[in-house]
Amino acid sequence: MEPVPEVQLKPKLVSETMKTNSIRKILPNGTMATIAQDPRILWPDTFPIGPDQYLYVIVNQLHRQSRFHYGKDLRQKPYFTSYEN
Repeated sequence: MEPVPEVQLKPKLVSETMKTNSIRKILPNGTMATIAQDPRILWPDTFPIGPDQYLYVIVNQLHRQSRFHYGKDLRQKPYFTSYEN
């Protein structure tokens, strides 16, 4: 998944985590457009824009924590920031 330049993100971001594993934006005309979709986008909760002007997504896997699965932790490692071409 490639980083998305900030210029493509305006005006608003919406996360549809559980349904489509995607990040979408609301266009000025009110319609929505998908800017990233990947099965690894699991419960994103933070969307910082870095000094390189790219959007970074924090995927916390909250819904996979042990408290939601009778004590079994379903989060997948490794935990790191990755970028793929």
